[in-house]
Amino acid sequence: RYFVQELVTLPDPGNRAWRKKQLEKIVRRIRENAVGLADYSAGDFLEDVKRACAREAIPFDNDIFNKLVS
Repeated sequence: RYFVQELVTLPDPGNRAWRKKQLEKIVRRIRENAVGLADYSAGDFLEDVKRACAREAIPFDNDIFNKLVS
């Protein structure tokens, strides 16, 4: 249901700054929580960010995410 809504809804360029700020908060929080975990991979990080976005009803944007983590 979540993914269908994202595919049907056209992106609103005015909300891009808001989405970036929200995704930035999630990325920072998950990075802080993962400090010291030896077996925490980039795939685990991505999955945790996507889950947090879904839980908090924030649309996940690959472009914004890639800019934040690179």
